[in-house]
Amino acid sequence: MIRLIGVDLDWTFVHPSQGVPASAWQAVEEAKAAGMRFAVVTGRPFGGYGLEYALKMEPQGYHAFSNGSLITQGATLVHSVAMSPSTYRRMVLHSRAQGLPFYVSGASGRLYSENPPRELHRFAERMGVSYQRIDLLELPEPCVGGVFVLDGQLWNDLRQAITAVEGLDWLEYLVGEGEVVAVADPKGTSKASALRWMAERYGLAMEEVAMIGDSLNDLEAIKQVGLGIAMGNAEEVVREAASVVVAGLEEDGFAQAVRLCLARR
Repeated sequence: MIRLIGVDLDWTFVHPSQGVPASAWQAVEEAKAAGMRFAVVTGRPFGGYGLEYALKMEPQGYHAFSNGSLITQGATLVHSVAMSPSTYRRMVLHSRAQGLPFYVSGASGRLYSENPPRELHRFAERMGVSYQRIDLLELPEPCVGGVFVLDGQLWNDLRQAITAVEGLDWLEYLVGEGEVVAVADPKGTSKASALRWMAERYGLAMEEVAMIGDSLNDLEAIKQVGLGIAMGNAEEVVREAASVVVAGLEEDGFAQAVRLCLARR
């Protein structure tokens, strides 16, 4: 029986240019009327448009941002996991030593950088959060995530040294033409850990939780919940791990996924 549905945002619920399909909001309302809960579980920074979607979906419920490093109840931050100062410092010094394009997320949802990747300011605008260029060793708040954006060959050359920094978990994404986005999260934090934290507070077993997603940061959550659902546009490894694969977002796959959860109710 499914009682809580975890929802990734980008390419699962939100199309980057077309927004949220009307069918997706309709499915959310149908499920809520049947007594189901929703939780946004996203890699997006806390705040901005991601928080707006979360509050519209479940105004007083739990939601996770920054790949599970930050959890809110409604708009109030109630749980956070930050990098240790020593881990954060080592990561910044690696970025400086090689002059690497790099930015970090603070616990407030703000983004900071010394050597920003291309289009970081536009990414911040698209997320609806603020972005500042600062001395990263003077970060005014805890760091909950770091992101390198590098040429793939350069990342292959530096991966071993950078990922050797203790206290971090890494996700790597191929984007564009041979470019890698390498995301560092505090060790042990993930969308799966966030859903487990929420389930405990709702008094649910993980078997009563579903997760709908499409990307590598959804993979562990999809594996660990009672019903893991991959969008049709999901990466192959995510589709293979899921209990069910639905249509892509543009083909009303999100609504299909929610109705599968309702059928398990």
